[in-house]
Amino acid sequence: MKAILLFGPPGAGKGTQGSLLGKKKKYVHFSMGELFRELEHHGDLGKKVSKYVENRELVPDHLTMELFDAEIQRRIRSKRYDPDHQVLLLDGIPRDRHQVAFINQRFKVIAIINLYCKDKNEIMKRIMKRAGLQHREDDSQPAVIRHGLDVYHERTEEILKEYPKRIIMKIDAQSSIGTIHREILTKLKGF
Repeated sequence: MKAILLFGPPGAGKGTQGSLLGKKKKYVHFSMGELFRELEHHGDLGKKVSKYVENRELVPDHLTMELFDAEIQRRIRSKRYDPDHQVLLLDGIPRDRHQVAFINQRFKVIAIINLYCKDKNEIMKRIMKRAGLQHREDDSQPAVIRHGLDVYHERTEEILKEYPKRIIMKIDAQSSIGTIHREILTKLKGF
């Protein structure tokens, strides 16, 4: 199965770009964040995961992988994802080295879209705006947002080193949504 990883700090636009790409027949967008936000409907596993999500902590790998595998299989069974003909856009996974090994066992990572933003204040504004528009309580507290950004920069960003530089597309997330999308589409032609 082929995959493209969407990387970037919270608020960089991974979900927006993943959703736009996911409208094309060739791609299927998979957001761990969306899956985690829907966990209130998933019994005991949802309860275990929700405390991590609310505090912007990394969900333990065993819980993440169990949930991920179950959701991928559900999408295959429901024909919302055809691994023989579509590329999975992974948004929010992998987030640490253990998850990299897990993903690499299951997928051939053909590209990484690395959305970066140098201005931390810009990211904070985006996340706060998103909190209001999407009624996301996890995005409404500045201290929680800062913690999420720190976790990304300290732990998640490091795993980019696990992949060859030639497959990493570095894209400035401070451009407009349309500009970023066009740049991604242009760069993906080489993959």
